[in-house]
Amino acid sequence: MTRAAASVFLNQKTLPRHGTVKAFERDSRTALAELMPRVEKLAAGLPDDDACAKAGLTALAEARQRLGAQEAPGLKGEFVRVTQFAVSVVSLCDHVDLLCDERIKPEPCEAHTRLGPHGGTALCGPRPPPLTAASRPGATGPDCLPNPGWRQGI
Repeated sequence: MTRAAASVFLNQKTLPRHGTVKAFERDSRTALAELMPRVEKLAAGLPDDDACAKAGLTALAEARQRLGAQEAPGLKGEFVRVTQFAVSVVSLCDHVDLLCDERIKPEPCEAHTRLGPHGGTALCGPRPPPLTAASRPGATGPDCLPNPGWRQGI
């Protein structure tokens, strides 16, 4: 599951087939299972009063709530429910990026003050460059290195 795939799912103009919705649900659950511990671990490495850490943990709680939602009746209901998974994938990918940035800079985070177009928190200002070991020398460990699958097509 990529951030780009989640964005494509969110921007569909027509109702997809049932098999497409089920496949996306499976892929998004896998992506969220990988993203959620990363956000939790990155947030734990920051002070308790850090705004980025609090926003990341809030997005994490929303993702857990969405994952716990019961299957909805009908294709339209399932599409709406699974669309919320896509919102969480995009949101948690953004939080991983921001939390990695926050670990290496002393300035306060101001990125989580408004809602994005799909209900998640939005970045204020320009999108940060892709994470690499060279561009984030202060961020160490596998949690701050990008998973290429999440960044494809961006």
